[in-house]
Formats: sequence, C-alpha cells, structure tokens
Amino acid sequence: QVLADKTGSLVAQSARFGAELSGASEDVTEAVVQFGEKIGVAFQLADDVIDLSSDSADSGKTPGTDLREGVDTMPILLLRQDAARGVLDEDGQKILAELSRGTLVSDDAALEQVVQMLRAHAVLERTRQLAFSWCEDAKAAIAFLEDNEVKAALEKFADTLVDRIA
Repeated sequence: QVLADKTGSLVAQSARFGAELSGASEDVTEAVVQFGEKIGVAFQLADDVIDLSSDSADSGKTPGTDLREGVDTMPILLLRQDAARGVLDEDGQKILAELSRGTLVSDDAALEQVVQMLRAHAVLERTRQLAFSWCEDAKAAIAFLEDNEVKAALEKFADTLVDRIA
C-alpha cells in the first residue's frame, strides 16, 4: 500500500493529467491511471531490487542505501511478513537480527554483509517477481486500448522498467 500511495499515486496522477489534457475519454483516462499506479509500484519494486543487487558503477546507487537509511523495502517487508507467519528461514532470521542491531548507519562492513546476505536470499527473487507481476498488471490495464503508437510506447516503457532487473 505504501508503494501505491508513494510512487504509484505520483505516476497515476501524471497519467490522469496527460489523459485529461489530451481530451481522452473517461474509460481511457481510468485505464492509464490504473496503468500509472501499477507501473509506479513496479518501478519502486524494481528500485528495491536494484538497491541490493546492482553494482554502484552500473546503477549509480550505492548498494544498501535504503538499508542504511532504515527504509523497509519490499525484501525486508517480506522477511518480516515471513517472520510474523512463523515461516522465516535461518538466513532470513540472521538478516533481521543484523538489521535490529542498528549498526548499518555507521558500519560499512555490517552493511556490506547484510547486502550480501540479501543478495543470496530468495526474498530478492520474490521481490523481482513482484515487480514483473505489477508490470504485467499495468499492461493488462491498458490491454483494451486501440493498438497505436501511444499504447506501444506505454508497453515498451513498462517492459524497459523491469528489464533493468531481469
């Protein structure tokens, strides 16, 4: 919900303004709004994956920045969800234990260790798959639209967004 309220709503409103200003019909406007919300969530999920999996030379981001800032990204939320359900594996427990120590802000070695642990954990792939799923849902929201350059551009935008984490 946080992702939908954050990036999803920003992209959805941008889509709404574009559709309304172009004179699009109500059903087209609602479709691109839905597309915008879903692709915004997909973008944020992809960003969560990139924050952990990328090399800073490739992405321009220092791996683990969100962790260092105490931001619970989707991989961490999924680990917490598994812990609450009593199905968290030993590696996931170790990750959460490291996070609870609160040393990631000032300890580069601890941050690197947690990043490496998350890279090796299945939770990163689960997050990647969620991003792909939200991307497909976004494209489904506009599936009924007439095949034209605009629809093709939106679909290409969606695919490009998640291709960076493939």
